[in-house]
Amino acid sequence: MKNRLCVVSAICVLVVSSASSRLTAQEGRPATPARPPQMIDFATAKKAAAAAEAAAVALKGSVAITVMDANGDLVYVQRMDTASPRAVTSSMGHARAALLLGISDIQAYDAMKAGKPVPVMISALPQGNWEITIEPGGIPIVKDGKTIGAIGVGGIASLDDEKVAQAGVDALTR
Repeated sequence: MKNRLCVVSAICVLVVSSASSRLTAQEGRPATPARPPQMIDFATAKKAAAAAEAAAVALKGSVAITVMDANGDLVYVQRMDTASPRAVTSSMGHARAALLLGISDIQAYDAMKAGKPVPVMISALPQGNWEITIEPGGIPIVKDGKTIGAIGVGGIASLDDEKVAQAGVDALTR
């Protein structure tokens, strides 16, 4: 049986921020603006992760897979059996980098290695001490021209991480 860790933190964030907003308004301070709605649901995240897992198995690799919504909130995280614990942090960093830059990690990585500029659309992510990983393995998930999330994969060779992430994105366009 595969060891899976599924995180649906977006719901927790919405509940906590809703309660926090009410408390601030009651104290007479202006409430903080609401975050944009989650744009990728759990079922969609699971579909992308399942395709990514199948691609990893085909490559005989064990990986961690992270799917984040456009806010940078975790929607789904999975660590395959025998994948290193570090793979989870790596997969999150890949997804975060793809969201932040609005391009795949491999595009950013290739430009960085070549010392060339790359056009990016920087997104505001939540504040915090969050790792970003600019190596192949993270790809934005785009629907109708809008970034709705990102998938990040870590745990095997970077170029294979990218192939596995791409399989997850491709599953959403079929």
